[in-house]
Amino acid sequence: MESAQFKTMRETLGYTSQDVADAMSVNERTARRWEITVQPPADAVAWMQDQWDRTVQEVASAVEYNTRKMAVSDESSTRVQLSRYISQGHAARAGEGYSVRRHAAIVGLIAFALSLEGRDWEIAYKPRESA
Repeated sequence: MESAQFKTMRETLGYTSQDVADAMSVNERTARRWEITVQPPADAVAWMQDQWDRTVQEVASAVEYNTRKMAVSDESSTRVQLSRYISQGHAARAGEGYSVRRHAAIVGLIAFALSLEGRDWEIAYKPRESA
């Protein structure tokens, strides 16, 4: 995998270079080099590809769920309501397993996939009291 592809995947998935460094047990400077001048090693590529594949599945499942939900709904609105966390603290209090950046990326990818299907969507912040 080329460095540019590795970096694009990381950014699209909502990971920081520090997240990659932590996952690979290297320092952040090393992880940043994989995105600029040095091709990432096979284990980092495998980890990134696994994260990508998991996210594709997660987005596909969310879109499928919303499609089924709309098919059985009596509501006149077909707009999909998506939500995201306003801060890392808010996500942590809600027990979210992802960083707020990662969660926002997944929500954005779900919105993108819904757009490809011609669906309307809206993103709002999760109410603080629900977290």
